[in-house]
Amino acid sequence: MVRDEARNVAYDGAISRAVARLKSQRPGGVHVLDMGAGTGLLSMMAVRAGAASVVGAEINRHMCDVAEECLASNGCLARVTMLDRDVRRMTAEPGPDGAPADLERRVDLLIYEVFDSGLIGEGVLHILAAAREKLAAPGALLVPASARVFAQPIQMRLESAAGFDVSQANRWRWRPDYEGVDLEECRNDWVALADPVEVFAFDFSASLENMRPASAPHELLFTEAGVVNAVATWFELELDEECTLSTSPHRSGKGPTWQQAVQWVREERVAPGQTRVLIASHDTYSISYALEEGAAPGPDHGGGVHFVELSDGAGELEDRATGVPLVDPVWKEAFDSLQPLNSQIVRACVQDPLEYRAIALEAVAFASRPHDYDLDASQATDFCVKMMG
Repeated sequence: MVRDEARNVAYDGAISRAVARLKSQRPGGVHVLDMGAGTGLLSMMAVRAGAASVVGAEINRHMCDVAEECLASNGCLARVTMLDRDVRRMTAEPGPDGAPADLERRVDLLIYEVFDSGLIGEGVLHILAAAREKLAAPGALLVPASARVFAQPIQMRLESAAGFDVSQANRWRWRPDYEGVDLEECRNDWVALADPVEVFAFDFSASLENMRPASAPHELLFTEAGVVNAVATWFELELDEECTLSTSPHRSGKGPTWQQAVQWVREERVAPGQTRVLIASHDTYSISYALEEGAAPGPDHGGGVHFVELSDGAGELEDRATGVPLVDPVWKEAFDSLQPLNSQIVRACVQDPLEYRAIALEAVAFASRPHDYDLDASQATDFCVKMMG
């Protein structure tokens, strides 16, 4: 992340403006808390902007050592204190048992970059809630100030690998969480099937509201034909009133810091003009999606993947199917060849008690010695139970 020049310039400008704004209101100087300080880069920006003191909180002890080396190399160590702490457990007042506080005073400015590709996956909402309650002074500023999250249904299928057809794997790729994918780097591997929609807006100063899990429906109007099998997510991060960072794959030059979040959903063929309802949910730690047919669902819908395949009235799924077989064709051929034999066995059992007795004895043998017949033990037992029943 330290190599992302665009991000660094944006943060540097926003921190400088925040410190300058607070200086006129804080005659005793501006005191800053850098949450998730990492290498101490944002802390050094605050020092350069004129902050009186900075505390860098970094949960990783080794990164604290790295940050102190960087601070010393840049002459900032006198004004920055690195703490090996989880911000959520820090205090600005002595404990009831007399334990010393982590901070000498409440801070005037919170700076942080604790975002994953899905925005809230590194716990930023929880960190902010704890910091604003226990560590921030009244009227403290935040950099960044807010964020907006966008979602877009896409087709991103894998057809072949090493010369083999692996298209069947796409049908089972769906999962309830997301993974980071740089969609800008693989622009030719995916197709946007509908316009993006804004699914969440987080005002980082509204800690109580942000800590409530939420779910909301959003109507999608498909503009392209294809197979929707994923939902892409990105965000716009408002550092202050003058500067916003975007991780959109549709904007060039976003920098190498963040990828986009991609959640795989069950495949469905769509056409221009069709509509679906996208249910966006967050549990304060992650954002997830579900695609639904028709009207928005009730409040009991959660954040997991729930996908409904519906026909256009005739009971057929051809309009929604992807064309990928549901089963292995070799297995299907063997299954079909066994059907006549199963029918003959059933007729023999019904018509001749001696035949039934012989088959029942074989079923018992299967269940007691499945490995002698190269059978799966659970299937052999199930066959025996059904025969004896």
